Parts: sequence; C-alpha cells; structure tokens
Amino acid sequence: MKYQRGYLLEVPLIVMVIGILLAILIPILPKVASKIFEVISAIILIAAFYYMIVIPGWQPNASRLGQRGKLITFSIISLLIILFTVLFLIS
Repeated sequence: MKYQRGYLLEVPLIVMVIGILLAILIPILPKVASKIFEVISAIILIAAFYYMIVIPGWQPNASRLGQRGKLITFSIISLLIILFTVLFLIS
C-alpha cells in the first residue's frame, strides 16, 4: 500500500485562509487596497490550483483524466479566476 504524505493538505488550507481574509478585509480596506489584495489572492489561488490539479504524481483511485485533461481543467479554473478578478477590478 502506498502512503500519501498529505502534500495536498496545504492547498485547502490556503484556499480557506484566503477566503476568510477576503471576506474580512475587502469591506474594511480602501478600494485600491482591496483590489490589490484581490489580485494577489487570485495569483496565489491560481498557483495553488496548478499545484493541486497538474502537479500530483501518484493518487489513490486516480481518474483517467490524463495530462491534457488536467491542463484543460486548470486552464478553465484559471480563466474563471482571472475573469472574476478583472470584473472586480473594473467595478
């Protein structure tokens, strides 16, 4: 039996921390600072999703998505994050 050492545990923690910080700080910060924080958060989330979707090696009960499918999934998620970030910056 192969053991996974929890190398994906930090990704949900990062997403939770960013979500909590966004929920608390966006209403409090001035408009420019909240937009800067949103862009930094989006960059961190894209890196975390890349690490979670594209990078993993062995996975228990791995799906047959393949490398191309992983890249397509990551690209769609990244485009959505970028789209919502840009819409927030425009508002």
